[in-house]
Amino acid sequence: MFSIFPTTKVHIPNQEFDYIIVGGGICGLAVENRLSKLSNIIVAIIEASGEVENNPNVTVIENFLKAIGTQIDWQYLILYISGKALGGSSTIMKGTNYVRAEQAQIDSWETIGNQGWNWESLFPYYKKSEHFDAPTTAQFAARATFLTSTFERDANVREDAARVYYYPIQNRSNLRVFLNTTDRSNSYLDARKDVIVSAASLRSPAVLELSGIGNPLYGFPFLFKRRENLQDQPNTALGVAPNTTFNGTMEYVTYSSVSYFFGNMPHLDTDSLALQVSKAVNNSVSSSALKTLFGIQYSLLSQGVPDAETAIDTTIQYDSGPSAVLSSASFVLLPFSRWNVHIGFPGPLTYPILNPNYFLAEFDLDVQIGTQPIGNARNEIYSGFAPAPAPATNQQWGECIKSAFTANYHPPGTTSMMPKESGGVVDNRLKVYGAANVLVVDASIFSF
Repeated sequence: MFSIFPTTKVHIPNQEFDYIIVGGGICGLAVENRLSKLSNIIVAIIEASGEVENNPNVTVIENFLKAIGTQIDWQYLILYISGKALGGSSTIMKGTNYVRAEQAQIDSWETIGNQGWNWESLFPYYKKSEHFDAPTTAQFAARATFLTSTFERDANVREDAARVYYYPIQNRSNLRVFLNTTDRSNSYLDARKDVIVSAASLRSPAVLELSGIGNPLYGFPFLFKRRENLQDQPNTALGVAPNTTFNGTMEYVTYSSVSYFFGNMPHLDTDSLALQVSKAVNNSVSSSALKTLFGIQYSLLSQGVPDAETAIDTTIQYDSGPSAVLSSASFVLLPFSRWNVHIGFPGPLTYPILNPNYFLAEFDLDVQIGTQPIGNARNEIYSGFAPAPAPATNQQWGECIKSAFTANYHPPGTTSMMPKESGGVVDNRLKVYGAANVLVVDASIFSF
């Protein structure tokens, strides 16, 4: 790796590694765990923040979301949440839910041009990461029927990436973790083989841009061009008051197809949409490449791949006690809108700048509206900001959603794994185009 912003650097002596992993989040720690199993390989992890092994906002199930806005949240300027701790966003946003992706959606990665990336090749790794435990006597008394790999049964705590992938093997002699590295920003290490960027979808592109891979439109002397394909799922939360007090937990999650909302698959003009979105991301991805991507995405939705998720919870699940309120959240799973993230100033300590384009594609808003009228069957529907009347028209729901929605904090696409001519940043071996030994391993590689 190299920097386009010359500074005085201090080499840390006697610290040469085969692989250096930038970012100790979910993917970085998983890679570290696998690589360090090989005793002849020396691995280093560089993590900007520290450990939170005993932080109750991380370990206690009922404290889900309480870490938001604390020192382990990056707190990006548009109120975008991201974990700032060893373990990444698994320490702050993981609600112990787990579900596999749709087979057709995984297979579409190979359709885009990523040979070998399909359901058949991925499925064994799904199974490798999954396990189920019988509850303890106390947990069974608390109505737990079984425990998934998102929960550590014996310690009775919520799992995070550090607890699963790092703490059990932290004493391996061929593994070194550098924490709180923002205090050592003028130091550097040597990698004999590869540098693996795993700083998550908002930070990995910033690391690349600081290393010379970015969009030259932003005024920095980039050596290679990075495309812009960032997406996120707009999330609309509603409070529902059905005149019944709920004193227990209840969580329902449903996944709905587009045809469920509209009765059939509505037409989408992918030509016009591709032109509109390409312009919005500074033509860093051509309209022809976007048209191909949108065509595959539209085909997935036409096959019945869900495009919306709706969850309903009681306030007990947020440690707020019994109440007569149900919380309902709905979000678009496969948005067509695209946006971007860039460094705003030449320095590793400055926050990246996010340019959200939620509902740039009108289709996304139509789907989000489709998730809401279910609320008309209940009493006293209200949103976080402006209430929608009951019954509400689609236009009224749209206005309500635009005033009340939030991010869903699931942003793929910033270093997309695609052919270079299609707007890709990494190839199917996860190597960055134009760089000899730099890989990206995190959710930023997913094209959608």
